[in-house]
Amino acid sequence: MTSREFQEWQEAYAIEPWGDDWLQAGTIAATMVNLWTKAKVKPEKFIPSVKSSRKKTAAQMEAEMMHFARLHNATIAAKDQKRKGR
Repeated sequence: MTSREFQEWQEAYAIEPWGDDWLQAGTIAATMVNLWTKAKVKPEKFIPSVKSSRKKTAAQMEAEMMHFARLHNATIAAKDQKRKGR
């Protein structure tokens, strides 16, 4: 793509934007998670909902992230151990 074509696309997008930014980000996030886990997730899981009546505190969000990190690290450690055992 030439710089001129890129500029034309930028101008077209400025006039009439396409796509849903949250859905695009959710799709990327879900793709990355699905590459590394057996449990498949949908992009909607990563899109915040303003309708949610249940608000999470910073401590709750941190706990969820730490739980995910522990599960991820355990999975990697198990794969490393299995690979070393061969």
